Amino acid sequence: MYPLPEPPTKTSLAEARRDLALHQQSVKALSTKIQSAEDELSRIVEQSRCAIHELEKERAALEDRVALTLAYISPIRRLPHELLRYIFLIDFDEYPCCAWVLSAVCSLWRRLALSMPTLWSKQPLQTPSAYGWNAPGTAFPSTLKSSCERSLFMQP
Repeated sequence: MYPLPEPPTKTSLAEARRDLALHQQSVKALSTKIQSAEDELSRIVEQSRCAIHELEKERAALEDRVALTLAYISPIRRLPHELLRYIFLIDFDEYPCCAWVLSAVCSLWRRLALSMPTLWSKQPLQTPSAYGWNAPGTAFPSTLKSSCERSLFMQP
C-alpha cells in the first residue's frame, strides 16, 4: 500500500479514489483477459476431445480388422471341414452336450454342428448349463425340443 497520511486529507482521498478506479479497471481488464483465455482453452479442449474421439473410433475399427484378420489366418481355419466334423464327433463321445458349446464358437462351427444330426441325437436330461455352458433364457423343454428337431430333421 502507498504511504498515505493519517488521517486522510482531501488530496489523499482524491488520489486514493483515482488509484482505486485505475485498479478496478485493471482488475476488470485482467478478468476479461482471463475469461478469454479460459474460453479459448475450452475451445481447444473441445477440439482435442473431438479429435481424440475420432482417433478412438479409427483405432476401434482397426482393432476390429486386426481381430478379423487374426481369426482368418488362424491355423484352425485351414483344417478341412471333414476333419473338424471328426473332431466334433470325438468330443461328442465324451461330452454328449458338446453340440451346444461347439455351435456357439463361431458361425462356421455353428453351421458344421447344425449340419451334423448325430451331435444333436443324444442329449442328457440336463440343461447345457449343467455342463459348464450357460445358456441364458434356455429352459429344459425348449433345449430338448431344439435338440430333437435338429437330430430328426437333419437326418439324411
